[in-house]
Amino acid sequence: MSETLGLIGVGNMGLPLGLNLIESGYKLRVYNRTPEKAQPLIDKGAQLVSRPADVIEPGGIVFTILANDSVLEAVIQGENGILSQLGAGGIHISMSTIAPATAVKLAAAHEEQGATYLAVPVFGRPEAVAAYRVSNLGRSPKPQTLAIALIPETY
Repeated sequence: MSETLGLIGVGNMGLPLGLNLIESGYKLRVYNRTPEKAQPLIDKGAQLVSRPADVIEPGGIVFTILANDSVLEAVIQGENGILSQLGAGGIHISMSTIAPATAVKLAAAHEEQGATYLAVPVFGRPEAVAAYRVSNLGRSPKPQTLAIALIPETY
């Protein structure tokens, strides 16, 4: 596949997700606050970037799997955040477990930019992600077929 996806958050859950994306044939750009944690993905061909906004091309697809609401909001709307770069037609698949009010606020911010926000928090352990055996609760006001098609094959 020639599609380049973005991934922000290479912790216990994000690392196996990234490895699965690469194994599924996707090119990957990765951002993590601790860049060394991305080394296993770089070893498999991922490109490490220095700013969240650099993981995504306008109209592209980005996955986030981050620790909490404030970290997610900073990566999306902060300086060098992804929202300004995501643009019209872009898809953000947020796999973080966050407050419903935060998800509603972020979905509205994405919609203002012409992008789609998919809230898809995952349940499971890192081993389950690596084995493609994790559960999720997907929710979006405008689900996009490609993003939904991506999800089962990559985790």
